[in-house]
Amino acid sequence: MAKLRRTEEPLLRIISIKAADVIPDCDQQEISNLVWSYAKMSIKNENLLAAIEPSSIASNSFNAQGLSNLAWSCAKILYRPTPLLQAISDEALHRLDTFTEQNLANTAWAMAKLQWSHPPLFSAISELVLRNIQEFFPQALANMAWSLATYLMRDIPLLDAIAAKSVDIMPQFNPQNMSNTLWSLATLGHFHNELLDSIATAAVNQISDFPVQELVNSSWAVAKLVYTHGQLSSALCDATSCRLHQYRARDLTNSIWAFARLKCDKSTIIDAITGSVLDKLDHCLPQELSNLAYSMANLHICDTQLMHAIAERAIRCIQDFAVQHLANTVWAFATLGILHKPLLEAISAETLKRIDQFEPQALTNTAWSFATLGVRNIAVLEAIASQALTKIDEYIPQDIGNTAWAFAKLEFYHERLFEALATQALQKLSSFIAQEITNTAWAFAKLGVCHESLFEALSKQSIPRLREYDPQALSNMSWAYATLSIHDALLMAALSAESIAKLSKFLPQNLGNTVWSLAKLSIQDFQLLHAVAARSMARMDEYKPQELSNTVWAVAKLGFRHTPLMDALAEASINTIAALNPHDLSGTAWAFATLSYSDHMPLLHAISAASIPLLPEFNSQDLANTAWSFATCGFQDSQIMDRQSSEVLVKLSEFAPQGLATTAWAYSSYDGKENNVLMDALSKEVMRKLTEIEPQSLGILADAKLACRADVERTLQPLAESFVERIPKMLDQSAIQEFDSFVREMRVDNFGCWGTRHVFQQMGLVDSDKAFVLRAKEQIVLAGTTAGVENATNGKDRQEVLKGSALVHRRVFSYGEFHFDVAGPPLAFSLTKENGRVDKGFDPRSSILRRLSSPISGLVDRSLCSEFQLLAAALDSLMRSSGSSPISSARGFVRLFISTSPCVSCIWVVRQCQILLPQVHFEIANGEESYIFSAAPDPK
Repeated sequence: MAKLRRTEEPLLRIISIKAADVIPDCDQQEISNLVWSYAKMSIKNENLLAAIEPSSIASNSFNAQGLSNLAWSCAKILYRPTPLLQAISDEALHRLDTFTEQNLANTAWAMAKLQWSHPPLFSAISELVLRNIQEFFPQALANMAWSLATYLMRDIPLLDAIAAKSVDIMPQFNPQNMSNTLWSLATLGHFHNELLDSIATAAVNQISDFPVQELVNSSWAVAKLVYTHGQLSSALCDATSCRLHQYRARDLTNSIWAFARLKCDKSTIIDAITGSVLDKLDHCLPQELSNLAYSMANLHICDTQLMHAIAERAIRCIQDFAVQHLANTVWAFATLGILHKPLLEAISAETLKRIDQFEPQALTNTAWSFATLGVRNIAVLEAIASQALTKIDEYIPQDIGNTAWAFAKLEFYHERLFEALATQALQKLSSFIAQEITNTAWAFAKLGVCHESLFEALSKQSIPRLREYDPQALSNMSWAYATLSIHDALLMAALSAESIAKLSKFLPQNLGNTVWSLAKLSIQDFQLLHAVAARSMARMDEYKPQELSNTVWAVAKLGFRHTPLMDALAEASINTIAALNPHDLSGTAWAFATLSYSDHMPLLHAISAASIPLLPEFNSQDLANTAWSFATCGFQDSQIMDRQSSEVLVKLSEFAPQGLATTAWAYSSYDGKENNVLMDALSKEVMRKLTEIEPQSLGILADAKLACRADVERTLQPLAESFVERIPKMLDQSAIQEFDSFVREMRVDNFGCWGTRHVFQQMGLVDSDKAFVLRAKEQIVLAGTTAGVENATNGKDRQEVLKGSALVHRRVFSYGEFHFDVAGPPLAFSLTKENGRVDKGFDPRSSILRRLSSPISGLVDRSLCSEFQLLAAALDSLMRSSGSSPISSARGFVRLFISTSPCVSCIWVVRQCQILLPQVHFEIANGEESYIFSAAPDPK
């Protein structure tokens, strides 16, 4: 009967109706042959099987062949009569020792196909198969493997036995046997290399005989196992390409998923599949749509037409998407950078409805996708956070890092979630990879969450593993700790060393973040800075405007003078000046002025031109910084200064005291026409805020040409006097420590010209010889020329060298004439020193003199001040010449000329010299003033 053609089906159905009536009178062989014949022709005739009484299975003494035929027939037409299957299973268990290899395999296949659970029978079958594996043929081996996979039974001994036997007889396997075996291994995640290699070799030879389903299943299986076999992958691609017209929508989506996972480099097959699937999208199920989108993302193929078509189709059936498919779909669109708002809205709505069904991975992928697309949907984020808290114990390191990153990227802080993420991170930190550590650190820093125990743990976990960190991870780690102002010396030193080792791979953003972090934490790591400078210059043409402004600000903040770098930054900034915002423009000008680079006039002209139309957007700090920078660099551009003054008038009430001071000083220093309206307004604002202004700003204001100058001086005077009162009269360690604390609390680096004069007066300093000042200026011009000030002996350039206001922010010189009478002949000599330029023969830091750390400019090494170097060198000469006589017995005089007002550290150095040399006469001239102070020994 099974040999009849399928076209005779109507006749066969009539026969089956009559046959059902006589089933009770048939023997077991007749029954099994009859039902097998109908099943073989795939004719569903349940009435025939229903006519078989379950009780007859035992009474008719069905043999092994009959039982396996009955089971196989039920499975073939997917008929699942529970009583009959139970009877077949029970009887088969009793007769199992009579089953042939084919009977065993067919029965196992039938049970799996019907998802019929009878553990004792399947266990017994497995034992018999393992015992008799050598007798099995390809179809039976493949069916047995398929049954195990369908039941998800990972019986390793049996699988390995099937694999070994399959390898032995692989030449006998047909395409279906190979495909089913591959599918079974992939479903169970059982990677048996020898069997896979054997199948691959055989499949390549028979690939043209593979039907469509076998091609699809084989592609899926090798992809699921991530099994790399070049010949097999190529053969599958070619065969798929030839048969593509026969593929259903599901076949196409599964195939492209497989080739995506295998990272197939044959673009032609991918293009062909995507072209074919576009016409069949309406037949795709939600899972297939999700898989297709995922595959396109995994292959990094941004086919806008196809992705938009997927979106439109997905929207129509979005309610049928499983939550994992929702998450995978939005992940795919985010990975490809495609923002399809209607799809995102549909996914958002569905996510909110079913958020309680989301597992950690789906929650994480959804959050990551919204963040990557820059979509800040508060309702969705709140829902994700709430659901995440219920599942937080199940979060793996990747979930923790990516969730934190996503919420930070969208600047959405959920306190309970981040506390829970921190707790989980602390428990699982040893399992974090580098990216998860840095993502977590970056996220908490981005949101300003300084979780001390977490960052301490992140540091300890990072230091021994920094070799695993790529440039992005290294710079992000530095940035995170700097942003939160966490001073972790061990971590930053380790990051520095690893960054130097990998600097050749740093991108401009990494370089900019690294140097910014050093500046934020006030770390003068000159080895790293020089390395970053060299690398930055090599990649300067790749820098974005923000990276340029961050870098230039950082090197200025650190006081890192590197002329080639600054020249390169200036040129690059000019080229991108139109892209800079007000803060970047003012910051760039501030940086060049702070580092005393006054010879970059093209950059200042570019900043000026770019600033003028943006002045309404400048805030008070931007305006103050720009004015100060132009004045410091001697940049005389009446247009920008006049336009800026108008903006200052509008925003004057917003100025902080320091901004008022620097703006007043800038316009006082301006050589153009005096702006009386602005100066009067500044004076009134200063008077309104006079009691709020700190000593440093008062010192600057006292030197500005304001109408309120006398009031400022009266306010500054008691502060200067208090400073002098607290200067130690003896070199007592406790007194010095108290003085250092006092200066820090006062927060003053410099009292300015007027304030310094008053300090000197309180210290007993009186007039000095004007002839000395002339000699000092000549020596400074000579020293400036020798040190590289071109044409400093002629005309205008000579005046610039000697101009106090310029020298304040450019190069600072000190000149001294010394005459000491001590044991032996008199010691007389003169010295000239410049800030930051140390003679090779003497290190001022070895001196007995002690410097103060500046409260404001804390990174400045005050042992490099010209005054400190000058007096340290003089004392060294005196000590070497005095022999056994104490230097306190020395008599004579010290004349000092300082081109600018000395800082508080250098005033303290002068005091130390007065204490060490009580019988020596001191004179000091401040180059910023037109008068000279002379001094007698300090009264006790």
